[in-house]
Amino acid sequence: MLKLKKEKKQEFKINGKIKDPLWKKLECTCSTDVNDVLHKHPIQKCNHCYCEIADASVPTEPFIVNRPITDKDGKWKEDNFEKVTEITLTNCETFQNCLGWSF
Repeated sequence: MLKLKKEKKQEFKINGKIKDPLWKKLECTCSTDVNDVLHKHPIQKCNHCYCEIADASVPTEPFIVNRPITDKDGKWKEDNFEKVTEITLTNCETFQNCLGWSF
């Protein structure tokens, strides 16, 4: 019987992640009235919902990116696939939510 090699699950490191950010202590102020469409998510987000969406957009598992190799004139030569296992967050000072990330 053919045995398949199991790939080791690589750990994904997130630098700059705040354990207990301030935005989690904020209450959601979106309207709960069924007829109040203008003050509901997603048309108008409260600070809590805005920060929650930003936090959910941060990757949590390794991913693959293509950084093509180019010649001196900038023309594409070949693909260069890299596995990203570490990212760095950029956090907001006010609510400590994620503004963006880089690798």
